[in-house]
Amino acid sequence: MIIWDENDTFGPCKKWGRCAMCRGRLSFPFVMWYAADHGEDEGLPPRTGPFICGECCADMCRGFSLDMRQIVKAKEVGRMGFHGAARKAAVSGGFLWTNETREQ
Repeated sequence: MIIWDENDTFGPCKKWGRCAMCRGRLSFPFVMWYAADHGEDEGLPPRTGPFICGECCADMCRGFSLDMRQIVKAKEVGRMGFHGAARKAAVSGGFLWTNETREQ
């Protein structure tokens, strides 16, 4: 969740929160990250997760989010039945390819 200013729900956290990556002070905008609950906490307020400053978000976007997208693609390949190929699948310019045949 992106926290844009002090009027956001978690905006006041800027006063005491620290970036989980660089341990620096937060400035707007910053991210309050938490994993999806998948329904087990329905009806409860959202939990606070680690805060990540805008600079660290920009740095992570260059590497970490690219890795996450490759994992998503590999899982999609695995769900299509290419279980052995999922690890070898390559993502290049949004094009997903593999040189293995589908496992039955």
